[in-house]
Amino acid sequence: MGAALILETGYRTERMEVQDHLIGALLAKKDESAFEQVFKTHFKSLHAYAFTMLKDEAEAEEVVQQVFFKLWEKSENQSFSETIKA
Repeated sequence: MGAALILETGYRTERMEVQDHLIGALLAKKDESAFEQVFKTHFKSLHAYAFTMLKDEAEAEEVVQQVFFKLWEKSENQSFSETIKA
């Protein structure tokens, strides 16, 4: 049973990397649904991380929104060789 779990986990990781590559390509083409998926997937964790540093909910939200704005604004010029999460 343990080996199956490891294979399943490995498959999920590989699948996520492929998905990230496709999402990166879609972002470069200004695909709004890809951007929305990235936003919905990563906003909460980025906000939580920003809050640990800033200790202010509104400021943390503003910083994360600025990051996503820049991601959208510059997505045509970005190459997403790393995972989207990174």
